[in-house]
Amino acid sequence: MEYTETTDVVVVGAGPVGLSLAIDLGMRGVKTTVVEVNEVPLRLPKMERTNPRTMEIYRRLGVHEEIRKSGLKPDKPMDVYIVEHLGKPSLLRLPYPSVNETRAAIAQCTNGTLPREPYQLISQYTLEPILERRLQELPSVTLYRATEFLSLSQDDKGVTAHVRDLRSGGERRIRCHYLVGADGGSSPVRKAIGIEMEGQAGLGVVTNIFFRCDDLLEKSVVPEARHYCFAPIGANGGAAGTMAVQDDQKHFALHTTVPPDGDIAEVIRNVLGLDIDPEVIHAGPWTQHMLVAKQHALGRVFLAGDANHLFIPAGGLGMNTGIGDAINLGWKLEAVLKGWGGEKLLESYSVERNATARRTLQKVAHAVEGSIKWREAFTPLVLEDSDEGRAEREIFLEVANPLIRRIYEMHGSDLGYRYQSPVICRETEEPPPDDAYTYVPSTYPGCHLPHAWLEQDKALYDVIGSGFCFLKLGHAATDTTALEDAFAANKVPLKVIEISDSLIRKLYGRDLILIRPDLHVAWRGDRAPDDPEALVATVTGR
Repeated sequence: MEYTETTDVVVVGAGPVGLSLAIDLGMRGVKTTVVEVNEVPLRLPKMERTNPRTMEIYRRLGVHEEIRKSGLKPDKPMDVYIVEHLGKPSLLRLPYPSVNETRAAIAQCTNGTLPREPYQLISQYTLEPILERRLQELPSVTLYRATEFLSLSQDDKGVTAHVRDLRSGGERRIRCHYLVGADGGSSPVRKAIGIEMEGQAGLGVVTNIFFRCDDLLEKSVVPEARHYCFAPIGANGGAAGTMAVQDDQKHFALHTTVPPDGDIAEVIRNVLGLDIDPEVIHAGPWTQHMLVAKQHALGRVFLAGDANHLFIPAGGLGMNTGIGDAINLGWKLEAVLKGWGGEKLLESYSVERNATARRTLQKVAHAVEGSIKWREAFTPLVLEDSDEGRAEREIFLEVANPLIRRIYEMHGSDLGYRYQSPVICRETEEPPPDDAYTYVPSTYPGCHLPHAWLEQDKALYDVIGSGFCFLKLGHAATDTTALEDAFAANKVPLKVIEISDSLIRKLYGRDLILIRPDLHVAWRGDRAPDDPEALVATVTGR
């Protein structure tokens, strides 16, 4: 049977996750076709923060500088406020550093507790065109917009995707070795392969309002911030909601409740407490879910991003977890397509990322619980200008402060996840603690390699390369020729880096460390492995 087109990998979905995966594959020389149903990126505020781990990934994909230039200015604070409304001073301020302040702290950090890159506030509708431009620089990647995924079939040798051009109405088939569904929470790809989601669906419905107002921050009594959390008001005790500032500080996303047939502009004015004239761009219901796919792959078809997991956006872990999916899967597809990776390598994707998604769901649930509890602790008396009101306000803030911080200080969730799978070498030593709020740097197998400076403005991350990397640290005189030969004999890309710096040796805790292409530790030791061939076979899934 003849097909209109053949490629190595088809990626369905050109959101941040699908585009990031396609860029990673394209940089690896893998022929990739991206299929996207929308003709242009949607201008909706689905996310507004890329976390430090994602920014480290985007640095390696060559887009971090443009993201910095296009996102929130680096001197702007990332503060969060609890407020009655923006026409009165805040009830509580949570101060968080700007990108510039975080970058200065990172420059001085030598103990691995801070990442290579600060976070960045950037709206998804700003991020997607940046990723798309980077994708178009890669000759092995093709993007088809206004193209609908219809169905798929797979066999032992590949996958056939049936798609339709929405402009011409023409249908065609694309034959590929592997297909990835990065096509959102309703994922037609996931439905096509019959994978179900499990968890809690339909936890609540709020109205998502996207609007523009150029003078909002000028009229606000509360200083510039990232998020404004409005204290519950009204006789029904309902939450007034949360407003997320977008990257240009002129667009805003307000999550709130709207009465039937309510005037959206008036709702905005009432919640914010400001005399403004907002331009309403979009308003619609948003149903909240806490769901994870039962498995992340079936045969030659894989799922990534929201197709895999749907979280309430407490902590901003939705898209960022999806980028983790992409960077885990890209090098594994390359390895198998180029012949040096085995089938267990692809099987490890579902094992590693499903466990990570479930871990993240638990952390998000804990943060959401905190958000619910601080709102429940609020009473109208908190707002009264009286001795009784001030006493009640003090009690409320003592309760609210630690609870709301659950959402905004999930550093361990961002940075500290650890893989456990058949392609990670096991140790008898106890792993580092898994804490949602404190990141403990570690080279325990499965952990992400902690950031370290080689010299001023030059990080180890920047010289590792795109294949496996073997670190020889301190002044170890161990002969590793046999291990290096085993990688070469199996045609596995390997870069060897020798570092004599005693601080890095102390930070990493071993003389020898093997790093995967996604910067997670595959193996470590103080002497060369007894069976180099077996080690190579393990970490490459053969």
